Amino acid sequence: MNFEKKIQIPDDEIRSIILDIFIDVKDFIEEHDLKYSLFYGTLLGAIRHKGYIPWDVDMDIIMPRPDYDYFLENYVPKNKNITMFDEKHNESYHFAWAKICDNRTVCDEHYRGYKKNPYGIYLDIFPIEGIGEKTNIKRKQQKTCYLMAMSCLVRLKPSSFFPWNYNLGLFFSSILFGWSISAIRLRNRLINQCVEVDYNKSSKVTFYANGAAYLFVVDKEDLEDTIDGEFEGIICKIPRNYDKLLTKLYGDYMTPPPVDKRTDHHTFNSYYYKKDKL
Repeated sequence: MNFEKKIQIPDDEIRSIILDIFIDVKDFIEEHDLKYSLFYGTLLGAIRHKGYIPWDVDMDIIMPRPDYDYFLENYVPKNKNITMFDEKHNESYHFAWAKICDNRTVCDEHYRGYKKNPYGIYLDIFPIEGIGEKTNIKRKQQKTCYLMAMSCLVRLKPSSFFPWNYNLGLFFSSILFGWSISAIRLRNRLINQCVEVDYNKSSKVTFYANGAAYLFVVDKEDLEDTIDGEFEGIICKIPRNYDKLLTKLYGDYMTPPPVDKRTDHHTFNSYYYKKDKL
């Protein structure tokens, strides 16, 4: 794919594009009476800043597994600049959650396999999964974390971001393991772990898809019971028990971190406009 001269998109413009994506997604969710909520740093930003965390360019929402599956099967963007990447419709996509992307942009990340169909500035949608009464939480966390880490590891490409010896290892591993097939197989194994327990029969829920090293286990009603909140002037859904959830996630969440810790957590270098704009 040919690109224009690489021009990094300013953070304010990235945030504006993500909001446009969110509005399109939110309209579909509300039209179809689906459940969702802001979460992670997006929820923290909504409560502490009424919008984005000032040093972040990210937006995450969560959906119960049944609503999430319905969304993947039926969502058609009204905005022509939006494309959905997910495990059901993109053969090369190795993540176990959906990214709703602006197709006029490309994200300069460190993964192989997106040269022909790269994803751009995105909104993440994470499915909420059920937990069985006999689920071994620690073992489940270890397994899902391993599968997520490996699906990314075999997809990594050499980059100036990594030391030379690490890049050399990535080069040889891509030859030995057949990175594309391995990544998708690992992703599918992770998804099977995610949906192992019927969400509708569960009273406890968590997030497996992102392979977190710490499983955030809560009562289902803590995430499903929502109220109206505000994010950058947009009325949206947040958990009614947001104080309980944010305290569990971040501790004293209303106190910003020290200045030297105020950085985003992404691995991409920057975003660029695509030459073939719509």
